[in-house]
Amino acid sequence: MTFIGAVCNGKGGVGKTFVSVNICAALAASGKKVCLIDLCPSRESTNYLDMTEVDNSTDELNIFEALRCELPIEYVMLPTKWKNFFLVRGSEKMSDLDSSLIGEPNQYTCVSEFLKSKALKGFDFVFMDTAPNFTVTTGAALAAADGFFMPVFPEKSSVSGMSNQMMRISKIRKHANKNLEFMGLIINKYEKSSATHSEIIDIFNTISIGQGFRIYKPYLPNALKSVSTSSYKSEPIVFDKPHLPIGKSLQSLTSEIVLSVDEKLNKKKTGRPKKPIDHKAFAVLDRAFTSPETHNAQ
Repeated sequence: MTFIGAVCNGKGGVGKTFVSVNICAALAASGKKVCLIDLCPSRESTNYLDMTEVDNSTDELNIFEALRCELPIEYVMLPTKWKNFFLVRGSEKMSDLDSSLIGEPNQYTCVSEFLKSKALKGFDFVFMDTAPNFTVTTGAALAAADGFFMPVFPEKSSVSGMSNQMMRISKIRKHANKNLEFMGLIINKYEKSSATHSEIIDIFNTISIGQGFRIYKPYLPNALKSVSTSSYKSEPIVFDKPHLPIGKSLQSLTSEIVLSVDEKLNKKKTGRPKKPIDHKAFAVLDRAFTSPETHNAQ
């Protein structure tokens, strides 16, 4: 069974593309067959993997053309240079597509239809790297997904307003995809010495106890130089520098994600109910950062 996951957060700079690319790379390196779909208008994953131009193909082989023309995934899915790792390239025209889909009957079904293909038989995972805001296609990705992962940078700018994001996602779950599950938070750019980071993670741990979602471990350490080098070389860290702390963390994190996906799929087989997303539980983050104590800690 193919697991379809969305990587989303309405805030920019939290590492959605870094996480998406490197989790897919780690899965591929472990022998899993995986496809990454770049839904971001700035084509972040496509640029990261240096696949904006591909030999023997045209610029029309991208997600925008597929969704606009209602083409199945096999028309635009391309192999990367790494075994088991495939990509559906992004397009700068995705913003135009979002505008054109508003109010249309297929507003939240276009990605689901795109993924209904025998070409995905044999794939273990499909991941979708979404836009850094809540677009129509982000909603469509969530409507098509088995579960979603949310990378967060444990700073106020990253976590404030999370209750609003969860409210929008809960509406997608209620009206378009009752099987959507919040798989968990992925802590990125973590600094062990930061009191703010520790405080925010403590708040997340408190919320997770009541809500039943995961906070994946290990936390991904702040490794700006390695991340920048990886992006510049268009080489996922798990292939280029697997021995570095960030490389080892990514591999361990991916193993935890695989375990949680197996649990999710087993739950699906047994028919156990999914816990609804209570967006109000995340409002504690906004309240925390308006308190004098937290403000002084910043």
